[in-house]
Amino acid sequence: MSDFFPTVQNSNNLPVSDELQTELSVVNNAESARVIAEVQASLVIAKKFPRNEQKAIERIKNACGRTTLANSAIYSYSRGGTEITGASIRLLEAIKCAWGNIDSGWRELERDDKRAIVQAYAWDKETNTKEERTFEVPLIRYTRRGSYPLTDPRDIYEWEANQASRRVRACLQALIPADVVEDAVNCCIATQKANVDMSPETIKALIEAFAKLNVTQSMIEKRLGRSITAMQAGHVVQLRTIYKSIVDGIGKAFDFFEPDEKDEPKEKKTKADKAEKTEVKTETEENNEA
Repeated sequence: MSDFFPTVQNSNNLPVSDELQTELSVVNNAESARVIAEVQASLVIAKKFPRNEQKAIERIKNACGRTTLANSAIYSYSRGGTEITGASIRLLEAIKCAWGNIDSGWRELERDDKRAIVQAYAWDKETNTKEERTFEVPLIRYTRRGSYPLTDPRDIYEWEANQASRRVRACLQALIPADVVEDAVNCCIATQKANVDMSPETIKALIEAFAKLNVTQSMIEKRLGRSITAMQAGHVVQLRTIYKSIVDGIGKAFDFFEPDEKDEPKEKKTKADKAEKTEVKTETEENNEA
């Protein structure tokens, strides 16, 4: 905390007076003492009021019974052709609150014009166990129209927060028992299936939402192996999880859906056509020779 208050300079880039620097140093030391006292107090309280795991699990199940939480509780992405699902940061935050005596978050350690160093953490104050992830965030945003540097403080903060959320999730998963998280995920899936809206209006809205991500109805039907009209509750839950994962940047549309044949790149289709023509020509030549 010694660098909490930086050295103050005036508009001419000259150091301020020694008196003001001394005053700032006193304030800095007072702030450091306050933070240390708060940390010590939180550790004492965690030891004095340890978590009741059985009651904590009951609170987690009650939270997972809420549709709003269940609908944002699971992420999905594709790795090596295998689809992987797990608890989202929203669900882990809810579990953290119910589990108790855990602090988590992220902080910016340093930053220049090109990149920032950020640290995500989770701290179980009851067992004094801490998980940290320190990583670099390039201050540049990539879009389909090209990339551009981030200079606005608000854009930088939101970009860092977006990158940090995955690391905070990983830190929380390292501290909270795996079976507790797994049971919460299963509970959220059951809640989604029990409360899913299968009305034509809801299905239409879901298809339109995917269309904005360049995912067509035929691509969805190809993945499900059935028409939209034959979908069941579990399929709607699956599509909602995929949609949220794409929107949150965990995966991309092509990780989950095969492109329509008409949407394949012309170059790729041309090569395929040439290969097919060559194959047909070879067969014709073989028949003529025979």
